[in-house]
Order: sequence, then structure tokens, then C-alpha cells
Amino acid sequence: MQSDQTQIDRLIPEQLGEDTGGVSACDQGRSAKSAPGSWSEVSLLDVVPRAEYGISVPLDGQPEGVPVLRMGNLTGGTVDLSDLKYSRSPEAKAALLQDRDVLFNRTNSFDHVGRTSIWHSELPEASFASYLVRLIPDPEMVTPEFLTLWFNLAATQIAIRRYATPGVHQVNINPTNLRRVMIYLPDTLPPQRKIARILSTVDDLIEQTEALVAKQQAIKQGMMHDLLTRGVDDDGHLRPSFYEAPELYRETELGWLPASWEPRLLGQLVSPQRPIAYGILMPGYGHPGGVPVIKVKDIREGQIQTDDLLLTSPEIDEAYKRSRVREGDLLFSIRGTVGRMAIVPQHLSDANITQDTARIGLVEGDARFISAYLGMPAPASFIASHTLGVAVQGINLGDVRLIPVAFPLPDEQTAIGDILDAQEAAVVAEQRQLAKLRLLKGGLMHDLLTGEVPVTPDEGDNDV
Repeated sequence: MQSDQTQIDRLIPEQLGEDTGGVSACDQGRSAKSAPGSWSEVSLLDVVPRAEYGISVPLDGQPEGVPVLRMGNLTGGTVDLSDLKYSRSPEAKAALLQDRDVLFNRTNSFDHVGRTSIWHSELPEASFASYLVRLIPDPEMVTPEFLTLWFNLAATQIAIRRYATPGVHQVNINPTNLRRVMIYLPDTLPPQRKIARILSTVDDLIEQTEALVAKQQAIKQGMMHDLLTRGVDDDGHLRPSFYEAPELYRETELGWLPASWEPRLLGQLVSPQRPIAYGILMPGYGHPGGVPVIKVKDIREGQIQTDDLLLTSPEIDEAYKRSRVREGDLLFSIRGTVGRMAIVPQHLSDANITQDTARIGLVEGDARFISAYLGMPAPASFIASHTLGVAVQGINLGDVRLIPVAFPLPDEQTAIGDILDAQEAAVVAEQRQLAKLRLLKGGLMHDLLTGEVPVTPDEGDNDV
């Protein structure tokens, strides 16, 4: 008997290349009409003979009465119960959900209309709002799980939105029109159950990996707090806390710091020959083969994204040579979204920046430590209190130079930076695995839900 995991492992090479750039069968434009085996093309009306609107009643955030599911509770799979509304109206019990009911969002923006989830009896009772539709499939033709998966297939979403009627602020899909959409499905239920189980196994892997990403991120946050308040000793071990060894600490304007740490100002850590500076006021709209210019929106999640760098002319760059960057410089956004940071990599040496970004060319200290410490309460409070403006917020360079930071000995800064880098690598590794699994699921959904890749039902898939 072939396990779900074995089936997934066999399909992974088809969905993924050597890295996340692999091409899935979904991208190859194969038609579902060529699906092998006993698959049929029928209308939704054939397999969903009934569709019911939800209730229209006043809703309250207080947990009294019957929970009423809304569009926001539909995730495109299962149901999210994190933000429930309730109704005390007697009508709420007139549309109680049954286990494995399929809920379809019939109205909202094009991004949300058509979202479909399957309900499992997580609550003693629950109802659903009027802009959701309960689809009641023929139990001899299609399983609720297969139907839910098929609705969330990208190609299906495109098809059903053709039936959407534009409104003033949103679009609407009439359930009667919806059931004219054609669906391809196996003629018997066991293959449908097998497909649903395979994709459910992938969903479980995705959920587990999401939990690992969250765990690694939480570890990093806790680690940062400890490292940036306690530091490490000569052996690279976390220094005892203030409560364990108060003699190792001293009180400063930044709070209690390890005795060997000094309070400094950010402007004291740069060379007078390369002071903190902002960049080009008018870099133009692009110059083929020109000098890369880093914008605020290019700084995301502590990295400089290079997919949309502006190229300015050599003449403009020459006029602003004072703001050219070097490998290891710290960039700090000073307008718009204040406080985005990234360290300049080697391949962007001699690039430039816009006027909304400050270049901090550190000659003392480790940029990794300094950028991390700028998120601590004292510097963060200083930055917030000196950020001005309503429509567009900003902080002056003079104030940037006065941002207070703690300054351990260089070797200790390097050790702390290395530890934080290692933990960030653990986070990135899990995020890459999560991206691969999501890509895998997208390809599997297309291949399995259109019959491009046949499945062999197991004995348990024959159970009703």
C-alpha cells in the first residue's frame, strides 16, 4: 500500500527543481480535458444540487449566543476561529452548520470572492452570515473535501469570477450562475478521498513548518533581548543576569549595562571624513547601465532587495559622491517608514542612496550589533520622540547622530553578531522550506485535481 508521504515524495521532483525556482506542471499549461482515467466533465449544478444563503442578523463581538462565520473566517481551506462574531437572535439557530459543510464567499472584492472552506465541528454549534453560501454536494458524486480543494484551485478561481457581477464597492456571484461552472472530477469517490488525503498531508507539513518558523523567530527575539542586555563573556557564554550577578553591571542613561559597555552616540562611531549623510534628492527615472540607487522600499526585513533598484546617471552620482555606500555600511531610513535598516553587501559597494535614507559608515563597532541595538527601548524611544510629521514622517540627520547606543568591546560585538547571524540562518532555512512546501502544494493541487497525475486509492479510501 502506497502511503500519502510516499506519493508526495514521488511527486516532489515534478513540482520543484533543484531549488525554489523549479517549474511545476501547473506552469506548463496542461489541459484538464486530457486527464487520464475515469474523469468526467460535469456542471456544478450536477454535483451541487442545493445551495443555501446564510443569515442576516446583528452581530456582536461579545461571546454570547451563536457564533456566526463571516468571510474573514474562510481561509481557502479550513475555517479560522480566531475572530468570531456572535448573534443572540433566534434566527441564528435556523442555519446551523453541519460537519463537513462547504462554505463559499459570494460577495466582496475580486481578491476575496470565491474563497471556499470546509467546516468541521470545532464548536458545539455555529451559523454563517448571509454573504456566505452553503454548498450541499451530492454525496454520491463528490466529497466535500474534493469540492473545497477544487474551488481553491487557481484556475477555478479565475473561472468562477467570470460569473461575478460588478457592484459599486464589491462584486457578487449568484449561486445559480455559479453552479453553471464546469468541474472535472473522478467518476468515483475513492480517488477523490485519496487526493484529499495527499493534499491534507501537505497541509500538515506546511502547518508544522509554519510553527517551526514562528518558534525560530521567537527564539531569535528572546536571544536578542538577552544578548543586547547581558552580552557574552570571554568564553562566548551569555553573561549572568543582573539579578544573578549585579556586580557585573552598572547604571547608565541607557539603563543597567554590563560594566564593560559604554554609552555612546551614533554619530561618534563614524569617521569625520564620512559623516552620516542622506542621499540623492532627484535620482531621475532610470539610466541604463547607471549607478544603483537604494530606496527606502528596497530595504525590507533587514535586507536590501535588488529586484527593483533604480539606476541613476554617473553625472548625478558624481554630484552626490558624499553619500556613496561601501560594504558594511549601515543604512537607516529617515523619511516615510523611519527606522528600516540594512547592512550594505559587497556587491552594492559604490552604489548610492536616496534622500530618504541615511548612510552610517561605522568605523567603530560591528554594524550587526549596532543595528540590532537600535531596536532596544532607549534608542527606539529616542527615534520615536524625534520623528516628526503627519502625512510624511521623518527624522533629521542631526537627531540621527544623537541616537544613544551601547558599545561593548569590539570582540564582544562580533561574538554577539555571529550568534544573531546563526539564529537568523535558522529562521531563513525554515522559511525556505515553507516556501518550497507552498510551491509544492500549488503544483500538486493542479496535477491531482485535474487528473494529470493519477492516484491509486488505498483500501481505506473505499470507506463511506
